[in-house]
Amino acid sequence: MKTILFLSYDLPYPLDAGGKIRSYHLIRQLSKQYKVRLLYFYRIAQKEAYERKLSSFCDELIGFKRRPVNSLVTLRYLNKYPFPAALYLDQSVVERVQKEVNNGIGALHFESFYTSMYISEHISVPQILGTENIEWRVYKDYANVEKNPLVRSFFNFEARRIQSFEIKTWRKADRCLAVSPENAKEIQQYVDVPVDLIKNGVDTNYFEPSQKKNKSNTLLFVGNFNYIQNIDAANYLLTDIAPRIPPEFSLRLVGRNPTAEIMAHLSQAQKLSKCDITVDSHVEDIQDAYQNAFVLVAPLRTGSGTKFKILEALASGVPVVATRLAAEGIDVEHEKHVLVADNPESIISCIQQLAKDRKLYEKLEKNGRKLIELKYSWDAIGNDLRNVYEKTFNHHR
Repeated sequence: MKTILFLSYDLPYPLDAGGKIRSYHLIRQLSKQYKVRLLYFYRIAQKEAYERKLSSFCDELIGFKRRPVNSLVTLRYLNKYPFPAALYLDQSVVERVQKEVNNGIGALHFESFYTSMYISEHISVPQILGTENIEWRVYKDYANVEKNPLVRSFFNFEARRIQSFEIKTWRKADRCLAVSPENAKEIQQYVDVPVDLIKNGVDTNYFEPSQKKNKSNTLLFVGNFNYIQNIDAANYLLTDIAPRIPPEFSLRLVGRNPTAEIMAHLSQAQKLSKCDITVDSHVEDIQDAYQNAFVLVAPLRTGSGTKFKILEALASGVPVVATRLAAEGIDVEHEKHVLVADNPESIISCIQQLAKDRKLYEKLEKNGRKLIELKYSWDAIGNDLRNVYEKTFNHHR
């Protein structure tokens, strides 16, 4: 049985962020056919307790502590690398990867931009790069909506550096994985190696439709506030959309680590809005939030890839009102699986339409769940991933 060294920029547990969810399930699916060693970065003291959640399907777990953002080592690397790469570059990891190769590892899997700096042209075993999004686009999109000229200038500068670095890493890999057809098409423009579509998925046994006959009137937003695209979406929701929400609804934002800016906008929105608004930063079980939601609102304006919040809501039978960008990469149709709205007025209009039109609401509930079962279960995605590895190993014989 071949062994894969899987590099992750975070310990993929607890499952409270999109990247961690993806890594966890990809590793679990790979372990059905291969031995998997997980090399990961950590920032938390209780990593041993979380490691136990992975030990049943990981052959070995190898943790490296990530440096603080303001580390002098990180600052030195900024001369050569864009900031996100400089933050995760560690010579000890370079040496450990080479040791694994020397000891006969079968393949290297680099999950996301944040581990891609360890891809090397001097390594003989297959190197597969999993792209969770196109990182430079995240920075470029954020620059486009940023009002502070200094911050906007920084993100534009980093976007250019990241784009150059990102393309180089794509070209070094033996194979690239993309989460959406749009991302796959863009990556393929720059590389000669295969680019395979390995979608984001959802645990269909965990995320299930609510059995409650009468749902609440809660409009739900879900997002980890460690990510700039979620910060921007939350700020946009609170400043531009919340004041327009009718009083019969309530708005609930669920996400870890809300920023001071989000909390300031919350305070202002509570004064200006007619509806009740809350931010919950500590939710034990995200499924409970979906079970008690009337609609998921996803007003994302930045980012790329596919959004777990959309998949989870659809699996939970919660109708989704999303921007075109938020729904990108997911095989949904407007008024069949979701409602697409790209400005505050149309978002409010869609919410009101769902409140008035029970048939449309039930159609979205049913079709959303059916779509997830058909195309986005992790078992189906796992089959695709293992087939990619089989093709890769056969090519390298």
